[in-house]
Amino acid sequence: MLHNIMNWLRRLVGASPRKQKSNTPPLTDQSASSDEKVMALSEEHIGTVVPYDENLLERARTQWQFGDWQSLAAIEQSSLEHHPDRAKLALLAAAGHMQIGAREEAHLFFQLARDWGCSKQLISQVLISGVHNSLGCAAILMGQEQRALSHLNQSVVLGGPRSDTKLLTQARVIQQCRAIGTPPPLSLEFKQNI
Repeated sequence: MLHNIMNWLRRLVGASPRKQKSNTPPLTDQSASSDEKVMALSEEHIGTVVPYDENLLERARTQWQFGDWQSLAAIEQSSLEHHPDRAKLALLAAAGHMQIGAREEAHLFFQLARDWGCSKQLISQVLISGVHNSLGCAAILMGQEQRALSHLNQSVVLGGPRSDTKLLTQARVIQQCRAIGTPPPLSLEFKQNI
């Protein structure tokens, strides 16, 4: 079953089960010099200042940590076009779409994230994190509280390993219970070993 999930993830991010080498390096901020970036701009856009929401990435990260998938899915592609963190934002929006079952939109945003410079590793982390989130919600519905806690904790750890996972896992459990219409389990123990 894990093999099938991994193949599905590879197909979703556009990688084949076998590694393919490309003759051209991916276009990322690191691979292009500032002169090349300026040269790539069309004459009509030179000197144009495009406003963007400076707090959007931080807000989207918080929404992801708490599992607020509806808010992430509400991020519009047009608001990302000129944002300096558009790749990460597209990835978070894709995660939101995936969790609410909007597969076509999720695929579009995953492709944008990849085109805009997100690594396959980061995309895979977010996808696997989403699988753990879904498994955690299923465990909640089946009354398997410890299994739910374990999966939701793994979901948080995979997406943000440098964060306070205990606190974020508690918030994620509460948010996911609300989203699926189940009261948070009162007997759920949040132990130090998560």
